[in-house]
Amino acid sequence: MQTLTLQIPDSQFPLILAEIKKYKDVKIEFSSKEDVVRLSDEIKQAVKEINLVKKSLMKARPARELLNEL
Repeated sequence: MQTLTLQIPDSQFPLILAEIKKYKDVKIEFSSKEDVVRLSDEIKQAVKEINLVKKSLMKARPARELLNEL
């Protein structure tokens, strides 16, 4: 199965959603604005931490340690 992300104008959304729902095998997932904002905040925090590590103001963690957490 493939994944496709669409950005649809609000005015066309109901029509396009109705067309997509005609296909029984298509799974529809909605992302909330809260999810997008949270992800954006997490990325900003990661960039700040990387910059602190580059300036030697914060100690980096070994990649192996991060992988072990997963």
